[in-house]
Amino acid sequence: MHPEADVPRDIVPATRRAARRTNASSEEPEVSQDSAVPQEEVPTPRRRTVMRLGVAAAGTAALAAVAAVIAPRAGGPAAAPSPSASATLGGGSGPAPRPTTSAPVPPTQPQPSHTPEPPAVPQPTPGPDESVGPDAPKDRDDSLTQAEPEPPVPQPVDPPLPREPDPVVPDQPSDPDAPEKPSEPVSPDPTEPAQPSEPSEPAEPTSPQRPTDSLPIPVADTAEARRHLLRRVGIAVGESALREIESAGLRAWVAQQLDPTAKDAIEPVLRSWYPASYYSIDEARAALADDVDPTAASETEQSTLARRLFGSRQIFEQVADVFANTLNVPPMYGDSMTWSVADYHRTVIRAHALGRYADMLHAAARHPAMMVVLDNRRSSAADVNENYGRELLELHTVGYGAYTEAEVRSSSMIMSGRRISEQAFSWEPEHHALGPVSVLGFTDPNTDAAAGLELGDRYIAHLARHPRTAETIARKLAVRFVSDRPSADLVAALADVYLSTDTDIRAVMVALICSEEFWSSQSTKLRRPTDDLSGVIRCIEMTIDRTNIDEVRRMFWTVDNLGDAPLRWGPPNGYPDVAEAWLGAGQIAGRWDHHRELVNGDRLTFEPSEGFLARITPEAGQTAGGWADQVSQVVLGAAADDRDRGAVTAFLGVSADATVEPRHANQRASVAALFFDSPRYLLR
Repeated sequence: MHPEADVPRDIVPATRRAARRTNASSEEPEVSQDSAVPQEEVPTPRRRTVMRLGVAAAGTAALAAVAAVIAPRAGGPAAAPSPSASATLGGGSGPAPRPTTSAPVPPTQPQPSHTPEPPAVPQPTPGPDESVGPDAPKDRDDSLTQAEPEPPVPQPVDPPLPREPDPVVPDQPSDPDAPEKPSEPVSPDPTEPAQPSEPSEPAEPTSPQRPTDSLPIPVADTAEARRHLLRRVGIAVGESALREIESAGLRAWVAQQLDPTAKDAIEPVLRSWYPASYYSIDEARAALADDVDPTAASETEQSTLARRLFGSRQIFEQVADVFANTLNVPPMYGDSMTWSVADYHRTVIRAHALGRYADMLHAAARHPAMMVVLDNRRSSAADVNENYGRELLELHTVGYGAYTEAEVRSSSMIMSGRRISEQAFSWEPEHHALGPVSVLGFTDPNTDAAAGLELGDRYIAHLARHPRTAETIARKLAVRFVSDRPSADLVAALADVYLSTDTDIRAVMVALICSEEFWSSQSTKLRRPTDDLSGVIRCIEMTIDRTNIDEVRRMFWTVDNLGDAPLRWGPPNGYPDVAEAWLGAGQIAGRWDHHRELVNGDRLTFEPSEGFLARITPEAGQTAGGWADQVSQVVLGAAADDRDRGAVTAFLGVSADATVEPRHANQRASVAALFFDSPRYLLR
């Protein structure tokens, strides 16, 4: 089983709710891996039939088709193996050995801040010899740092994309309007003392160079390349979204999406609907009734969903989601952080999502919301709390297996004294634990409590630029945008870009999109529920001006019931981002129900546009096969394949060359829903 897929296969929501309750009560029994549903939870839902499709056993057949396509790309069968299985899902003859803790890895020297040019496709370099042991703790996200056995090369569903002849990386263009990037206040040697720094608000995000339309993308700007790009990094689907890319040009569209200065046209609407999601901590304290008022937390969650449903910055929203799960702070975690949670997601995650990870990590380390979630507010010299110090290493930077327990202790001592007062960050030197510390090459005598804050800043800078952190971030992005099991070569190449550009996330994204593996890895990712329904809503041309805040709230509860509401994962490791976690039959069947609701216009204000309905209406004298191609072009941006065409004709009860009758026009929404149900849509 993939390490990120440690959830029951048939009902993800029950598992997530149980995990969230565990945060509030340590007596809550844990969900075992072999248990489909916690004992006190709702039973496994009845297997839903899809008889209205008119295709015998359509539900089972379609789910099997998805699993059959995903399984070869994962290097093994779709069914989740038991913990005692002798072979890993990634292939191989037996269980990989559990990683052993190595000696501290010397740090790389921080690179000076600079404005990176769009990098060429990086040359792969061998990565460290790492593996995932079957006995690794199941609450650990090992996949971020341990490379799994490489799977067999999958046979692509679509033909290979045409390649551009010998792309050349252009010289970095000058941009007189681009602001000069300030250097980060980090000494060249992280182990050397620097000038003490005062507590302050999180630093303003640095602004990497705005991308250009000269990115060295290794494929030609073709219809299939645009479809692949949109499936892999975007949210929208269908011919309308593809026309937008065609109009801008493949490279220019990517450049626009990766521009950190871009503005989303829906922000004024969101500000009017969700004002509390824009509050600073001081504004929340002044506006909200008390520190248990959930308004800001709820509005932060729902505004995040609204951006995925209607926003124009599709790649940005995907990247922001990756890092919201990496530095996970659930808005509804509990009381005592409701004043700070909106500020956290705006000033820590979104402000730095296309900036430098070092800046994001520094901002998180001084934010009260993180202090609450990982208990650093309770850490003191007399009683050092190791929760934040451990997760800082395991989840935020170098990854599980890269450190010793003694280094966890040192990490926690370094970060002690960072507390909160009235939900604002507070440095309290009397609570800073003193004594020699040593973590992965970072050492300090730690004899002066007054210098403890500056010590923590140097330590964060050291971790942010550690080679193992580079691998963690590279793997996170590759898993989201390329494959559940990206190659070790790709991860190593992206990690090199991360280090050479001083932790620039945007530069890593440019390198990823310009890599050969990105373009050759087709249909290797499964849409998660939120992306699934967001794609349907965008395809039917539902826009924010044709709905209201109440309907967005109902959609939020819909994706929450499917287990994937934005920012709602309770444990600190964030949502699983691999297919195995989202392939439960009941969960997939639930998505199919919502496909029909949306395309039929059964959700109050969420209705298809007249233009969409006109484009999926059959023409007079058209054959059933021709109509299937027409609807597939609207929904998927390409003609139907034999499997989908057969499903449509079986549903209509006619042959592919039979003429469509007038009565069939009444079934246009159901025909369109069939394509949203298909593996060609569900797979990215």
